[in-house]
Amino acid sequence: MLLIGGAAVKLVYLLLLITALGGCAATWTKPGATAAEFDGTKASCLARARARFQPNIQHVAISNGYTTPTQTQCSGIGYMVSCTSTGGQYIPPAFMDIDTNNAPRDQDLRACFFEAGWTPNK
Repeated sequence: MLLIGGAAVKLVYLLLLITALGGCAATWTKPGATAAEFDGTKASCLARARARFQPNIQHVAISNGYTTPTQTQCSGIGYMVSCTSTGGQYIPPAFMDIDTNNAPRDQDLRACFFEAGWTPNK
């Protein structure tokens, strides 16, 4: 199990966003190619990338568990004192599932498009 701090969580989210924008999200062009040819290339490239880089889901802690601070308030009249404590609850860590093969799968997908003669539009 991996434990990730605050700055690393932002990096993970950024990498996931970049990965989501890559691969199939790009628009591709090939001189003289038809939409059907693109669809065929996309299907075969997706199949190849998924076969080479199958999902590898990791359950990752994105925050530590902690106990809230305990606060005690007391009041009294004469010799009588009454105290009330609040807090002290345990908050468990938060987890997120991450596919560690997502980026390599997208890179393989892009490579497949290039190998088939497609180039990304800018």
